[in-house]
Amino acid sequence: SGRLRHWLEKLQKAMGTVTRLVPQESTACLRATTILNVLQVLDDLRCAALQD
Repeated sequence: SGRLRHWLEKLQKAMGTVTRLVPQESTACLRATTILNVLQVLDDLRCAALQD
């Protein structure tokens, strides 16, 4: 969807900013945490869709 694409573009831009400002190890940790949170949201959406 357009809203998801827009959100992902904003996330990529923010990650680019963080990459320039934060040590590499912290960036990798932030990326892993972000991916985990996105996957959890997607799973929650899937569960909600199945309940309807």
